[in-house]
Amino acid sequence: MASQMTEMLKGTLEGIVLAILAERPAYGYEITTGLRDRGFTDLAEGTIYALLVRIEQKKLVSVEKVPSEKGPPRKVSTLNDTGQQQLSDFWATWNVLVSRINALPQPDSNDESKKIMTAKWIENITGSLEQKKQYKAQSTRLKSLPQPYAKAALGIHRYLLAQSGITDGDTMVTMFTDLADLFEQAAANGTALREITGSDPADFADDFASAYGGQRWTDKERKRLAETINEAEQDT
Repeated sequence: MASQMTEMLKGTLEGIVLAILAERPAYGYEITTGLRDRGFTDLAEGTIYALLVRIEQKKLVSVEKVPSEKGPPRKVSTLNDTGQQQLSDFWATWNVLVSRINALPQPDSNDESKKIMTAKWIENITGSLEQKKQYKAQSTRLKSLPQPYAKAALGIHRYLLAQSGITDGDTMVTMFTDLADLFEQAAANGTALREITGSDPADFADDFASAYGGQRWTDKERKRLAETINEAEQDT
């Protein structure tokens, strides 16, 4: 049941977070806490952080850095007009989807159980010298974290270097800056590691990396494969 809920949430979490931000501006930890208070108890803070990066890149929110009593400044997100339109589109799509789901037959179920089910668902760095300096600075920030945050953050850093496939220097520096921000804030708040990474740290790291664009080494191989298939098709 829990794994099925997680998979369902992946397709709706952006809309859910936008709905939270429609109430008032908030930063990552506030959003995570608010969602947990509403029954989304399995959400990792890192999942929300990666999602906030994506919606910022999609220009659905305005972001302001606000001083924190402890730790680095907090990135407070405010829903903008584009984000409000995205949220309206989400609810319109959601309502159509819910009506179709409720019309499906369910063995040994009644209308009330359908409503409960629906409620639960809702519920190798390259580049300029400056890039290298920035990359080194973010690595130093990770190493300077208190334990166990330093060990965990450096482990994720190592995984991202090996598995993210990102070759664009600016993108990589941005990603590791955000990683350092996340773990510094977590250390300041005393957040448990599993609240950041969830039950599967590799899944968290993959989701975190997916929030960033930039060129990846796999792009070249994907293009090469497509060209090969096109050539093979023309030879027949």
